[in-house]
Amino acid sequence: MTQLALATPHALSTSAGVEAFRRGGNALDAALAAAASLTVTLPDNCALGGDLIAIVRRPDGDVSVINASGPAAADVEVEGLRERHGLTMPAFSADTVTVPGLLDGWETIWRLGAERPWEAIFGAATEQACEGVPVAESVATALDRYSARLRSDPGMSHVFFASGRALGVGETLVQRELASTLEHVAEAGARAFYEGEIGRTWLEAVIERGSALSPDDLAGFETEVAEPLVGAHAGQQVFAAPPNSQGALLLKTLAMVRDEELDPLSEDAPRFAAAFEAATDARAQYLADPRVVEVPLDLLLGVEDRPTSSPHRPARDGSGDTVALVAADQKGWAISLIQSLFDSFGCGILDPHTGIIAHNRGSFFSLDPTSLNVLAPGKRPVHTLSPALVQEEGRLQNVLGTMGGLAQTQILTHVLMHLRRGGGVAEAVGAPRWTLGAIEAQGDSAAIQAEADVPQQAIDALRAGGWSITRIPARSLDVGDAAAICRDDAGELSAAADPRGPGSAVVC
Repeated sequence: MTQLALATPHALSTSAGVEAFRRGGNALDAALAAAASLTVTLPDNCALGGDLIAIVRRPDGDVSVINASGPAAADVEVEGLRERHGLTMPAFSADTVTVPGLLDGWETIWRLGAERPWEAIFGAATEQACEGVPVAESVATALDRYSARLRSDPGMSHVFFASGRALGVGETLVQRELASTLEHVAEAGARAFYEGEIGRTWLEAVIERGSALSPDDLAGFETEVAEPLVGAHAGQQVFAAPPNSQGALLLKTLAMVRDEELDPLSEDAPRFAAAFEAATDARAQYLADPRVVEVPLDLLLGVEDRPTSSPHRPARDGSGDTVALVAADQKGWAISLIQSLFDSFGCGILDPHTGIIAHNRGSFFSLDPTSLNVLAPGKRPVHTLSPALVQEEGRLQNVLGTMGGLAQTQILTHVLMHLRRGGGVAEAVGAPRWTLGAIEAQGDSAAIQAEADVPQQAIDALRAGGWSITRIPARSLDVGDAAAICRDDAGELSAAADPRGPGSAVVC
């Protein structure tokens, strides 16, 4: 049997992917079954009402980016929002709901080369939603942290607060309306959401709360299949998603730390911090939706150019919530798939009829008219989702992904540099980490968060370089939840899920 490597942030979702593979699928089938399951097992992080960006490698070595991030409403009134909110988008308003790209993204990936029927993607997820799954720690934590906001929504209250209190860790989470929706999409395809009754029903729920989205916005959505950005590092080709994704920042960072022997956990740490800082500035200055504005890729990727002024950076109250999974098989298929609600439970609206949670990705727009990322009708916001893949002379080497919001490309840099220096995949994913700035959009962009087990020599070097340090517990999700696959010279695959989270990795 062809070998599969798979890593996801939830063990039940990993099992769903493995089952899809064992029933005759390939890496794409496994990834899609796992992705569907994750909308059930980790609904604080991802849902059918969210977005997706993925990198897919075909057996012939060709690499594509699947950008299923949706645009703002065609009828959005930017001036009205500016009058009400100033230069910063609200965090959890229905005004932040852009077109959800997730379902169309799944179908686009399926059409690229999945081997099982479309409806087979949804079997495990539908059963899990109907029969129930144990409440994950991240779900319980988010329900407790945002209880006041979430329980005010009738759909959220029905699913997560039915007993009058938030579901706790290990209790059974049943989502029967979501199960029915999954069954319908399995039968009718993704367009059942964008052009059918499911989408119209969901849309009524967000329009009732003030969204400017219309049926035409849903019906007009199409996933973009794009060429990846490619950078050279240590004799290998690193593939990243182009704008509106921040994937370019990974290539910028690697170009600035050219030496593959450098170690972010040593006295070399300031070299990485300077690169992370330059990438953060470039994102704020140059990143936007290239379909609407001209994005200066040379400046976004350049290693010498730095902004001369500090652009407006919105302050928000939220937390980044995303899932990343990776899969590869010995036929040559590989995928890094990242899907997200942006903040925990998105904007906090759950349609009680379809069970679909609405994301709040539009809150990452700026309302500052001088920003390239300013909100505009039909425009996609800047996206943090940053899947990555590495090849050498056309041969697959690594598949990488991580949760981590603004710091995703920093986390990927940590993992890649550990791999470059000869670390195994589990060691690379589990090594101590530090990031410049919090992962959330409202975080301090200058302070460094360092896990307690980051070596003192790295901390001393960073402090000597002028960076302030905040120590956080070891194995903290505040520095991400990564997953990685490696392929050795003999073609054998290995995989690791981050020990910071409840995920699992399987090679079978």
